[in-house]
Amino acid sequence: SYLRPSDIRFSHHEIGPVFSNGKYSIKDTFLSLHQHELQPEDLPLMYVVNHHGQYVSISNRRLAVYRLLEIYGKSNLQVPVEVVQRMGSFSSRYSTQCAGKYAYLRHTQYWIGRTREEACLLN
Repeated sequence: SYLRPSDIRFSHHEIGPVFSNGKYSIKDTFLSLHQHELQPEDLPLMYVVNHHGQYVSISNRRLAVYRLLEIYGKSNLQVPVEVVQRMGSFSSRYSTQCAGKYAYLRHTQYWIGRTREEACLLN
């Protein structure tokens, strides 16, 4: 399946700026995609669950990268996802405080939302 990043919600209220492998940052991955050095299909598949009629990402950092790409360049972007069944641990992982509309990028001053206005500096 393919979905628009803005149609997918975050499951966490805040996310780390570096992928769990410790090698790649959200920023560097976004720039590589934006400059066409990478394609969305080059990244691991993003997993989403259907939660109360909304697609919610389990892959929050990948969603952050794709949201930035959609906001800053590819407004018609659709990315590959796999819709998976809700796991037993999903409830404990669902920490959003805004229904997943945006997420705070830890150790920065940035929120990543669905639009440029929602992807803003904290004041």
